[in-house]
Amino acid sequence: LQASTENAQLGFIDFLTITFPARDMFRFDKFSGLEDFAHAIQYYFLNALNLKHGEIEGGKNGYKNHWKIQVKSHKGNMENVGYFAFGGSSQNDTICISLSGSGCQTVDQAGFSFIREFIQELGGKITRIDLAHDCLNGEVTIAQVREWYDAGLFRASSRGKYPDCHLHDDCGSNKGCSFYVGSRESGKYFRAYEKGKQLGDKTSNWLRLELEILSKKRGIPYEILDKVTEYLAGGYECLAYLSTEQSKIATLQKSEQISYDHLEKYAKQAYGRFIDVMLQVYEGCPELVVEQLRRDDALPARLIPASIPIKQ
Repeated sequence: LQASTENAQLGFIDFLTITFPARDMFRFDKFSGLEDFAHAIQYYFLNALNLKHGEIEGGKNGYKNHWKIQVKSHKGNMENVGYFAFGGSSQNDTICISLSGSGCQTVDQAGFSFIREFIQELGGKITRIDLAHDCLNGEVTIAQVREWYDAGLFRASSRGKYPDCHLHDDCGSNKGCSFYVGSRESGKYFRAYEKGKQLGDKTSNWLRLELEILSKKRGIPYEILDKVTEYLAGGYECLAYLSTEQSKIATLQKSEQISYDHLEKYAKQAYGRFIDVMLQVYEGCPELVVEQLRRDDALPARLIPASIPIKQ
C-alpha cells in the first residue's frame, strides 16, 4: 500500500471528549454561579457547531449535571450524539464535552479547528479521541491486520513486546469480525472491524481501522484535531501507508521519584563499607573522603527537592 498525501480525506475523528477547568473562569458579577456559566459556554459552543441540547438532567460520568447534545436526524426526530456535563467535586471543577461518532460526523474540519481554538483559549485538554480510516472496498481485510500483528507492526519498536490482541470471530455468520490490539488501560487501543457487515450488509467489504487514544499516559496535542491522518498514520508502523507525513504522541514516562531518606538509606547500604575503607586510606579524615566523592553539578534526577531536610 502506498502512502497518500490526500490526508484530509483519509483520516477522520470518530469520537471526542474534551474537558476544561471551570474554577476561577467565571466572575460572579457576570454569572450567578457554575450552572449559569455552563449554560453560557454550552450556548456558545453548540451554536458554533450547529448542535442542539436537551433538558438538563442528573449525573453523568461523575458529574452532577448534564445535557444531551442532539442533532435532528433525516427522519426529523432529535438524535442524541453526545453530552455536556458539569458540577460535582469528584471531577475537579471541570466541564466536559463529549461527542460520539455520530456527533463527530456533523462537525466539519472548520468545526474541529474551532474546537481546537476553544480548548486552547480555555486551557482545556483532550481526554479521548478516536481516529479512524475506512477501507470501503476491501483494501484491507481482517486477515491482513492479523498478518500485520504477526509481523510485529503493532510493536512500539523492533525489540518491543507484542501488545495484547483479541479476535472476535463471527464464525461464518457474516455479522462482522473484529480484531483488537492493546488495551484501554494503556491509553492506546486499536480495533479493526467489518463495519458494513455489522450494519447488516453480509456481502460488504467495508473495514474500519480505528485508533482510540486516551490521556491516561500521554498528553494529546491540540493539533491532532487538524492533522488527523498524520497522527493516525503515526500510531503504528502498519498505518504509515496512510500518509507520507506521520506524527507520533509520546508516552509520558513516569519515572519513580525517590525521596531524600530513601536515597540516604540506599547510599549507606551500597557504599557504607567502602566509605569506611576510604577513611582508613585517608587516615580518618572525613573531609578528604567527602572531597573525593562529592559532585556539585546537579541533584540526583529522581530526588524530590522538597524532601531535602533544611538544617537551621
